Amino acid sequence: MSLAGRLDAIPDALATARAVLVDCPRIHLETAVGQFAGTASLIRHQVPELLAEAPELAGRVTAAGDQAIAALAEFGGWLRDRLADEKPGRDPRLGRPLWEARLWHTLDTELTAAEVLSRAWATLDRVGAELREAAAGYVGGAADDATVRAALDRAMRARPAVDRAQLNGASWFRLGDGAQAAVRDDVLFLAIGGTPPPASEAPGARRRNKQQVKPASAADLGVLGRVLQLQGQSLAQHLKRIGIAGFDVPGQQNVWVDVAGIVRSVERAAGAHGGVAGQAARLFADRAADLRDALFEARPGKEGVDADLWIRFLPARKSAGK
Repeated sequence: MSLAGRLDAIPDALATARAVLVDCPRIHLETAVGQFAGTASLIRHQVPELLAEAPELAGRVTAAGDQAIAALAEFGGWLRDRLADEKPGRDPRLGRPLWEARLWHTLDTELTAAEVLSRAWATLDRVGAELREAAAGYVGGAADDATVRAALDRAMRARPAVDRAQLNGASWFRLGDGAQAAVRDDVLFLAIGGTPPPASEAPGARRRNKQQVKPASAADLGVLGRVLQLQGQSLAQHLKRIGIAGFDVPGQQNVWVDVAGIVRSVERAAGAHGGVAGQAARLFADRAADLRDALFEARPGKEGVDADLWIRFLPARKSAGK
């Protein structure tokens, strides 16, 4: 379908949505308000840039774009009207049967959610044990988390000062171009891909101008810097504010993963590296392209640990041939 055809289809699609959507979960309404505003902005600003390369299409596409922007604005108002009544709407969770069916469809696997979670924990335990053993072999001592921290500290002391810093109670390390790690309160944060922090200075320049060496700040670290910021509302606080309960359970642990952001980073890495690694990265990015983010909760239970895993999906994408 052409760009003009896609823009032409927006008003009718939104009119259909208004006719069939009832009792929408409040979190879906809040998310949609921002997403559709972003869609309107994309049409308003990026479509003209594309038309500059094909001015002969300007008349047809611009007219369709104007109608699409007007329809999006009307739909955004419709969404905000439903938010104004402050009703929570239906439960946004699909329920286990539907959620597992969608998981199977998206991942194209016979594995159940419980099996996926079990494999994830097994992999985490295995990789963690291998990391502790490697650290013990590097610095000596017991194969534990303290030894991993000591090994990381020793390895980073050999690197330029701008490759490590203390930020908001966290120890930050540059691992390579676009790869960063931070440790705070025994939690490891890892960022792969994206725009790297400012590069280290050459050794000669560093010796001649030691006073000019400026460690990276939180503003330099992109997404990882924002994660390490202490101010602002956490995801748990946001979810609690909009009515998702359970964050006051003693001993509960919550982990949120920006799956879509990881996929984008993997896609960029695949474009920069060829061979088997690049092919594997592209395969992963393709398989996970429909996932938006994931929330994992673990808490004490009668028989050990009770856990829940929620995954949100991006809007369904149409194939290029449609």
